[in-house]
Amino acid sequence: MRGHRVTSTRRAFLTTSAGGALAVTGVGGCTAGASDPAPPAGGLPATALEVMRRPRYATSRWFAYAADRATGETIHDVSADDLVLPASTTKLWATAAALDTFGPDFRFDTPVYRRGTVQGGTLQGDLVMVASGDLTMGGRDTPQGTIAFTSLDHAEANSIPGATVTAQDPLAGLDDLASQVAAAGIRQVSGDVLVDAGCSTRRRRTTTS
Repeated sequence: MRGHRVTSTRRAFLTTSAGGALAVTGVGGCTAGASDPAPPAGGLPATALEVMRRPRYATSRWFAYAADRATGETIHDVSADDLVLPASTTKLWATAAALDTFGPDFRFDTPVYRRGTVQGGTLQGDLVMVASGDLTMGGRDTPQGTIAFTSLDHAEANSIPGATVTAQDPLAGLDDLASQVAAAGIRQVSGDVLVDAGCSTRRRRTTTS
């Protein structure tokens, strides 16, 4: 895609700082009895063990593993060799990989380009937004520019007891971009308003000004 850059919005990727370990943890139900011994410490901090040993988890089994990314040294090991169904804890790997690749201060850049000239506030051509991987498009932005989340956040919060999602505006990112487009002098578009989803290859070939 060739065009003239109009504006862009930059949003937070992750707000936690990068740590020195990669880890996965989980809990499985109904395989241990209330009289079974407390879960092994496995090098876990006391705050984690306090949660694991609560009565509500008396019939559960815990699994955790963490290692130093640089040396490979095991930091935590709780039944790490057991076969389990990890369920949503597998999301930790995708998050860790993204954090390791992009870093904690990465921001998504969602640019908007025009194809054509602007005459009297009207773009004689198309307006193109390049989708670049922003996970929420501003829908969960906090006043500090980070991403809001709850202590038990889940995409299926309506069907999972106790799960909640943050208050959000699904149009926040688009409204932000629209305001910037208007501030750049474009009030009407005679052509189409398009979304370019080929960001990984096309953005490298884009000519901007």
